[in-house]
Amino acid sequence: MRSHNVFAVTSMNGDYHATCWAFTMNRATRIIFLVFGVVTTFFVSVGGLFLLTTLFSVFPTSKLNDAEGPYTSYFFILYSLTNLAFLVALGIAALRLFKNKQSGLTLLVWTLKLELGYWICMTLFWSLPSPWAMSAARATGIGNMGIAPQIYIAYPISAIVILWILRTCKMLTVEPRVG
Repeated sequence: MRSHNVFAVTSMNGDYHATCWAFTMNRATRIIFLVFGVVTTFFVSVGGLFLLTTLFSVFPTSKLNDAEGPYTSYFFILYSLTNLAFLVALGIAALRLFKNKQSGLTLLVWTLKLELGYWICMTLFWSLPSPWAMSAARATGIGNMGIAPQIYIAYPISAIVILWILRTCKMLTVEPRVG
């Protein structure tokens, strides 16, 4: 038995056709949404706790700077704000996944792809000239505590790969809009 979202699912001779802004959702898809919602909520909760703990432990940020890394506090603030933005986006995605909304899956995939791009850009900061590179490298460990828990299972990569496998095996009946 299929469950339908309330948007615009049309029936033609018992066959269900979904328009581009509505979709049908089977039980497996609802379970996948629930599992990704729970895992994402876990990472948002633990990441938020880590980020708050770090912010309170290094405040004021001026004590991060010294002769080797005079710009560490600026990179720390940049990384922390970026982590906060990722956590908010992941939290919104988790809420939408709990409501079985396709937009939650789309937001999750986009946020995870942006996180991968962020990690690449962040490591490129290490190749800047001397005081900037040292400051960026020093702030990397303490400024990215919000998304640090995701590293244990490589969540951005593993989630994207798992979703791709589920779509390929036809277990996930909806596709995130990524283009």
